[in-house]
Amino acid sequence: YKSSDTCFHEVRNGKLVGFSYDTDATIYDYKVKNNIIYFKNKNNEYMEMYLIRSFAKDKLILDVNGTIFEMNTRA
Repeated sequence: YKSSDTCFHEVRNGKLVGFSYDTDATIYDYKVKNNIIYFKNKNNEYMEMYLIRSFAKDKLILDVNGTIFEMNTRA
């Protein structure tokens, strides 16, 4: 994982986890505060997106409206 003030974010089937859209792929400004990842929307407001459940060297576990996502680094 690298530190940056932007990240590429891609969502597929977002409505299944409570988002208002099915697909989205773009670069967002983001910030992390109190184990929550916030993305800046088109109105320049930071919106809560993901709750960080666990963060390790090779694994990130996120919670989106009660749905758990496990993200692993690529080898």
